[in-house]
Amino acid sequence: MPPLGRRSFLAAGAVLTTGLAGCARTIPEAYDDGPGWGWTRQARPLDLGVTHVEYSLAPTDPPEALARGRAVLAGAGRWQNQHLMGWGALNPEPAPGADDWSSLDPRFSLIAGTGGRAVLTVAGAPDWMKGAPPGTTDFGRLEEAPLPRHYDDLAALAARAVARYPQVAAVLVWNEFKGFYDEARGGWDAAGYTDLYERVAAAVKRARPEVLVGGPYVPMDLWASGDVAPSDLRGPWGVTDGRALAAVEYWLANHSVADLVVVDGGTATRDGGLVTDAVTAAERFAATTSWLRERTGLPVWWAEFYPEPDRSASGRDDPGGAARAAAAVAAVAALAPAGASAASL
Repeated sequence: MPPLGRRSFLAAGAVLTTGLAGCARTIPEAYDDGPGWGWTRQARPLDLGVTHVEYSLAPTDPPEALARGRAVLAGAGRWQNQHLMGWGALNPEPAPGADDWSSLDPRFSLIAGTGGRAVLTVAGAPDWMKGAPPGTTDFGRLEEAPLPRHYDDLAALAARAVARYPQVAAVLVWNEFKGFYDEARGGWDAAGYTDLYERVAAAVKRARPEVLVGGPYVPMDLWASGDVAPSDLRGPWGVTDGRALAAVEYWLANHSVADLVVVDGGTATRDGGLVTDAVTAAERFAATTSWLRERTGLPVWWAEFYPEPDRSASGRDDPGGAARAAAAVAAVAALAPAGASAASL
């Protein structure tokens, strides 16, 4: 997940507000207003949301700016996501048994105060769960996974978090398989991740059975070349990384409890950037969602979706501009009829 500054966070909220306005929850069975016009009912409602990162709204912001930001956030979609550690949150358990909720308390208060439904992403892990001395925190190690002997410790921390924050309605386990790439094998350690997922999911369900839990939250990378990690899930927008698809299929076959299947990805390929126009590229979201729905009846969540704007249309890199907004709306228009249940920037 790339860092997102305060202004970009508010721009994302504005884009999602626009997209949500164009994504009807109820569409007539059929509507015909002349040749070539018609409506097709969405497979299911699509909820939109945002993710809080390092620079989100804070009580120390100027009152006028804070009020504007809260208004944007209140209209930016149903779900608001907050990570357990990092991306704006301090170490929640610097030493075993020494919980520190000082950074998470105001974040979840903000979510509740702006009418959002809270998502807790259980990532990262306190440093002592990675083998560091208790009481130390090095955010340079944020993307390291906990050691297997500490999976239960992270699960217990997640359970305490959902018990503390009744706003949390959904839990996503880990983030983009960080720390779970097996260099020797040249692929994702889906078995190791699934072990962690199972422990976290079980602990969360024991604490609050009604909370939705999902995984595997693997990055569905695209490649311009079909030789890097080939798969049959491809189109004019690129080739979906076959290693990611294999990780999803492993998790689907081996998890014991799940309410959601969670992925993330964008429209830019890793080796060639955007290889077609932004609207055509947005079809990768529909194709990937359909691929998932062919394999599971679980609701499909895009924890992060990154629609790349057509640079030739904007003429410059303008994160809050019309080209980026148009790309985001094209992505929403692709996700909704494909049957995605939620998508967040």
